[in-house]
Formats: sequence, C-alpha cells, structure tokens
Amino acid sequence: MPSPGTVFQVVPEGGNHFWVVLSPVKNGRVLAANITDYAHCPDSPCVLETGDHPAITKRSVVYYRKAREFEAARIDLLITGGVQVRKLTDCRPEVLARIIAGAKVADDLTRRFLEYFH
Repeated sequence: MPSPGTVFQVVPEGGNHFWVVLSPVKNGRVLAANITDYAHCPDSPCVLETGDHPAITKRSVVYYRKAREFEAARIDLLITGGVQVRKLTDCRPEVLARIIAGAKVADDLTRRFLEYFH
C-alpha cells in the first residue's frame, strides 16, 4: 500500500514527471504531488536539487497546484503490472519532511487536500 514517501511515475503521461505520496491512506485514497522542472513553477515553496532523489537530474520543484488524489489500491495494482505505473525509489524522510512542510504553506492546495495532514 502506498504511504508517505512512496514515489511513482505514471507512464502513459509521458515525460519524466513523477509523483510523491504525501499522506497516509484516507478513505482508500492518498494525496500525491507532482515533481516538475523549476522553470514551470519557480514560486513553489519546495525546491528540490540533484541528489534529493535519484530521479532528480536538475533543479526541480513540487508542483502543489497539480496535487491530486489517487486510489491507493489502484496504485498498488498498477505498480504490480509495471506497465502503466512504475515504482521509483522512495523519498528519503528528510526530503519528504521538506515536501510536506511546503504543502502546508502552499497557496495551491485546497482545504480538502490539506485535511490529509490532520
């Protein structure tokens, strides 16, 4: 089951974007945020550098505006299949803490999404 720090890539979406699970499972769902190039969202409260995660090869940010809910069981199912969702190395706890701290101050998360942290 995905948990905070689980990292995955949705293959059909293309590109190198990947998702970091920010929350524990709540009502069968988890909240995840997309990681993107720094140039796409330079005002993000969480900047990630090369070395923060093996998939990060350039200055990147957490794109809280694109955060979304995923069905936890479906993530597991699709990771097992390995075609539509690819599991990446989990996020280190100290990096996850920075990402969650950014989520709590980001202007882009709805109140409903912020409830995942309570």
